[in-house]
Amino acid sequence: MLIIDCVAETEPMTFSMKRFFVVALAAFATFQFTNVSLADAPNGVVSFSFSTNDVAVYDLTGSLQFDQTIIGAGQTEIPLSYGINITEDSRGFLTGSGTIEVAVGDNFVAADYTARGKVTTRGGLTRVSLVVHLKGEDAFGGLTTPFSINITYALTVAPESGTLEGTARGSARFGRLGSSRIHSDVSVPLPGGADGNWTLVMNIVSFDRLGGTAMVVLSNNRTLNFKISGRYSSSLDRSTVRLTGSGDSRGNNLTAIFDSDLLFLRAKLFGQTVSE
Repeated sequence: MLIIDCVAETEPMTFSMKRFFVVALAAFATFQFTNVSLADAPNGVVSFSFSTNDVAVYDLTGSLQFDQTIIGAGQTEIPLSYGINITEDSRGFLTGSGTIEVAVGDNFVAADYTARGKVTTRGGLTRVSLVVHLKGEDAFGGLTTPFSINITYALTVAPESGTLEGTARGSARFGRLGSSRIHSDVSVPLPGGADGNWTLVMNIVSFDRLGGTAMVVLSNNRTLNFKISGRYSSSLDRSTVRLTGSGDSRGNNLTAIFDSDLLFLRAKLFGQTVSE
């Protein structure tokens, strides 16, 4: 009888202990769940700003002033000075044309110009290649003669001085007066407002995936427009988005990873590849 009584007492006790552990586990799980803070996906405006101290993007639309020399007879250096206006498109291509005054030594002559070039990034530096053609017919020392000047510039943006630094290589022909070479260093002030600062502004809509529109706004108020596609990880509280240029901004793109801060950036904007 003791054995039977013991078994009879043990079975309900075992059942009670099982129930206790089940209830306790459920309570613990509930406690754990209710104390987990589930982060929200981004929804609305998210923006990040950049400067020349981190990730610069330049729009060189505006005026460029060139002061250099021509190598004359007996290796004499003759001053050559002129200014042109150029436009940079959304892919970084430079163009310009018009009629300007050119100073060659003590002579001031009228010239038609065309300019073509490209802004790129290489080795972490913003580089500018530019070819300028000048031609006309005017008086040099009282003698009227046709002339043509062709110059190729290889320049690099120097953020600390706000200039384009590099070299000028080319040639000049002055009709019966002869020809000369161009081989000099140049320093060209950046156009007004071209300081490399810019802002990324995203208007994000969050459903199963991230979507919406975005703009890159430069310090001179030049803009690029994008469409957004991406995803959000709730476990990491992290968003990954890819921006694709639309309309006149085609050819530009940007990839960013961020939470409350920017974690990764890689972009091609106005022909320049930038990353952080």
